Amino acid sequence: MSTHLDRLGLADVLARLTEARDSLAPDAPWSSWCGLDAAIAALEALNAGDDTRAELLGDMARKPVRKLAQIDVHLNWPEGDAVAIPDADSDAMFGSSHLELRSSDAVIRLQYPVEAAQADVLRALRKLTTAVEGRLFHEMMATGPL
Repeated sequence: MSTHLDRLGLADVLARLTEARDSLAPDAPWSSWCGLDAAIAALEALNAGDDTRAELLGDMARKPVRKLAQIDVHLNWPEGDAVAIPDADSDAMFGSSHLELRSSDAVIRLQYPVEAAQADVLRALRKLTTAVEGRLFHEMMATGPL
């Protein structure tokens, strides 16, 4: 039985993405594997015949590629973690740049879990504002986790 990916010639792409993700070290930075996971999930959904996902993937193909700066703020980061050193409030920030398919010209896009507490969102926004106003933002873009 042929799968959607076989018909589209994407089965090998899924296999290579999965192999690349599985070959990453367990302590690899988040930015190394998050894009791979998203691509794998999209291809697996397409393979399962999810017409909504297939339609979204088609829409994405028409969007321009944009280079974006991304800062993730993690509250209550575990002490002693090798990935980042938390600040005095036990929070950690990660900065990176990446390419994304996006048609929006918005200067910033704010995303957070809908179940997040308002106090936590505001705390993260304050830290982000402080980072962007100071040198920290530019250092994060150059070095990654702080």
